[in-house]
Formats: sequence, structure tokens, C-alpha cells
Amino acid sequence: MNVESDSGDTSGNAHEFSVSELSFALKRTVEENFGYVRVKGELGRVSRPASGHLYLDLKDDKAVLNAVIWKGVAS
Repeated sequence: MNVESDSGDTSGNAHEFSVSELSFALKRTVEENFGYVRVKGELGRVSRPASGHLYLDLKDDKAVLNAVIWKGVAS
């Protein structure tokens, strides 16, 4: 959804990113600042549909990370 003021002036708004631009920027930031990590948490909502990929949540009492384990890795 794109919201603009009545005057149509968006010069005061933050930069608009496409989904892929934001996704790649976040990926790059995480990889550059964290490298390899281990995550300690509880598994939730684990599913393995016909595609063979594993979908799951990694969670603790304050946050949830959605995760995918690709078919080739999960086999």
C-alpha cells in the first residue's frame, strides 16, 4: 500500500525499497555482522509438505524466527 499526503508531496518520506532490495540488504547485513551462528530455542509448527522442504519456527519466550530447510539439505 502506498500512502501519500493530499498534496502528493513525498519528499519528507523515507526511501522506498522494493521487496527484493530490502530482502537483499537485510541478508547482506546479517551475513556481514553475524557470519555463522548457532541459535538456541524451541521448535514450533514444523511441517514437511510434498515439496520436501521443512518449514518451522524457532522461538523463545520473546521472539519467533520463521525458517526453511531446503529439500536438498533436509534429505
